[in-house]
Amino acid sequence: MSALHTDSVLQELINQFSDPMAFLRELIQNAIDAGSQEVFVRTEYLDGVFKIFVEDFGEGMTRDIIENKLTRLFSSTKEDDLTQIGRFGIGFVSVFAIEPDLVVLDTGRGGEYWRVLFHPNRSYELIRLQHPVEGTQIQLLKRVDAKAAKEMEARVREVTKAWCRHVAVPIYFDSEDIRDPFDVPSLVKVTYEEEGTRLVAGYDDDEYSPAAGFYNRGLTLSEAASKIPFVTFKIDSRYLEHTLTRDQILEDKHFHKVQALLRDVEKKQLPAQLFARLEAFARAPDSSPQGIKDYQSLAKILTNLSRTFRDFWDKWDDREIFPTRGGQPLSFSQVQKLWRRGRVYFTHGSGHISEYVDKAELLLHPNLFNSLFEFRKIQIPSLEASFVFPRALAQIPAPFSSLNTVLTQLYPKTDFRLATFDYPGSAVVSEVAVGFKKLEPLEYTEFKKNQAQMPMESKICVLNLAHKVVQDTLARAETAPEWAAYLLVKYIGVPRGWSIKADNELLLTCTLKKTGG
Repeated sequence: MSALHTDSVLQELINQFSDPMAFLRELIQNAIDAGSQEVFVRTEYLDGVFKIFVEDFGEGMTRDIIENKLTRLFSSTKEDDLTQIGRFGIGFVSVFAIEPDLVVLDTGRGGEYWRVLFHPNRSYELIRLQHPVEGTQIQLLKRVDAKAAKEMEARVREVTKAWCRHVAVPIYFDSEDIRDPFDVPSLVKVTYEEEGTRLVAGYDDDEYSPAAGFYNRGLTLSEAASKIPFVTFKIDSRYLEHTLTRDQILEDKHFHKVQALLRDVEKKQLPAQLFARLEAFARAPDSSPQGIKDYQSLAKILTNLSRTFRDFWDKWDDREIFPTRGGQPLSFSQVQKLWRRGRVYFTHGSGHISEYVDKAELLLHPNLFNSLFEFRKIQIPSLEASFVFPRALAQIPAPFSSLNTVLTQLYPKTDFRLATFDYPGSAVVSEVAVGFKKLEPLEYTEFKKNQAQMPMESKICVLNLAHKVVQDTLARAETAPEWAAYLLVKYIGVPRGWSIKADNELLLTCTLKKTGG
């Protein structure tokens, strides 16, 4: 092999990676292979020179290793010699991809300590050191301006973290361990481990965010969008390899083996975990904000999977995943039968209504499963939107007594009450008053049918304390109950076709009562 050809091979190896900063991964991998229990990466900028340090405490190198494994590429002109180059030597030459002005390598092993100086023209000097060196310490020096130095510092940290996020030994950048836990952010996940391989996978409730990560002993091989819908995963296996350019995974028998493992996780293990979580929540609902948030995420995952995979429906038709107010969870099949008979509602938990609704199943958390039921062509009504019923007050404001006296004189056949309609899911929170024949839940359809009728002409008229008009009326009733009653009745009557004659009669009556006439 000619010297020219050797130079060409060397240049190709220097630029073997698409990202010049990928040399950091190679140096760290060399350190781990050398048995170092930790690796330190740091940067320094002084007097126009940017320095990158990579230091380990591995087994180090002797002169023989340096000359026959590390530097052989820089001195050999024989093809046979090139085949003897150590793998770490091939990775090491990538340090020249950033075109450093100088590379300094200090190392020691077996009682001998060496410094190797690599120059820009690829020549090197081997110098015996008089002081001991533990492991291997590498410096890359490059003259740059302050702006470029700042950008390079950020890139060193970014690249180190990206390529080494899950390695077994601590990787420190400026004293900070930049590794991440080998985990995925999911409420529903499975883990698997065997000799040389580990996996973690979970559902993602966002269709567009699932990620796929492949690693070899924690070093990143590939990180990209997951090709499995709604499943994010990480696989770390010593059997997985990347191509020479490090930009693709080698799709060999080991790769296909982990793909088969992933299919089993997707088709069997993850669905089983999802239903286990849903059933556990249905048996013991957690109504805390975090509990509701988690359950909402689980419901969204189930909805997404059901919409995407038709055969997924059959997996949950008979699973008791829907919590009820009574405590006994229901399956979709059970809910469907009740719905056909009009005996199932969603409820926000308003006990003052549900205790009146006999022989009906009440499903909790209406906002979580509506979209899922609608997808299955079932629309479960809300209990609170289907019935109108006031919520009793713990204490009646004092001004109501004087207001009630005047209202009762105006409408002697009506029993006036003060309550509130602002319970969760209420369909009448904006109503000033609602009329009832008797004090029990009124079907909303019946309420709408009679809405044109004046509520004070009903047997029972309930004023809604949650409405500002009622609050203003009570404040006015402290000093002028007759005037307060007049304005309240008029406010309610005008939208219902209140006539001038009726208004004049009411005004006259209230005036006479105020003057005692």
